[in-house]
Amino acid sequence: AAQAIMTTDLVEKTVAMEVETEQGIVRMGGMAKGSGMIAPNMATMLSYVTTDAQVSPLDWQRMLSSAANQSFNQITVDGDTSTNDTLIALANGASGVTLPDKQLESMLVQCCQHLAKSIAR
Repeated sequence: AAQAIMTTDLVEKTVAMEVETEQGIVRMGGMAKGSGMIAPNMATMLSYVTTDAQVSPLDWQRMLSSAANQSFNQITVDGDTSTNDTLIALANGASGVTLPDKQLESMLVQCCQHLAKSIAR
């Protein structure tokens, strides 16, 4: 999937992580594309993050907004911005594990920062 969205990108931009708890394992992964027209408040990029953690939609949205502000909304590649930005984060709860909000948000921030830095390289 990461190759399919590359367009003009020269390398895949992916990240994967997991945390093991007494309840089970929570996984999070992401992929992104974008190499130009990247300025603060995102630009021509696509980024997708998924997790199998259980989290409420409102909490997940709050975490995602915070993670975007700490990652994608801080990078600039060539100073140009565009209206073609996408950051989608999906949480399906398949692990059956609910992490403390701070721990899940920390994972999400790390994931988004890794992808944002991969775009800015």
